[in-house]
Amino acid sequence: MCDSLRHRAKSWKYILYVLGISCFQNFRKFFEFDVEKQKHPISNATKYLREDKLRSNLRYIRFEETEELLMLAVLPIALLIFFNGSIWLQIR
Repeated sequence: MCDSLRHRAKSWKYILYVLGISCFQNFRKFFEFDVEKQKHPISNATKYLREDKLRSNLRYIRFEETEELLMLAVLPIALLIFFNGSIWLQIR
């Protein structure tokens, strides 16, 4: 069995970094919905999700869009440039 991460101790640092960023980015999504207990007449469901007031707040919407732009566009490109530059400097 080939274990590629055993010989590369540096790779765990990057894996933990990515996991930390993804947990930080998605943590607030747990507060965007409320669980409501009501009997639905058609499906007999007793619990369903309802949007919270936070999700309809204009400031929160702007914050969410800005955060997604930074986390999904700017940060990955900046990290790609940084890590490729680090590799280039180590090879050189």
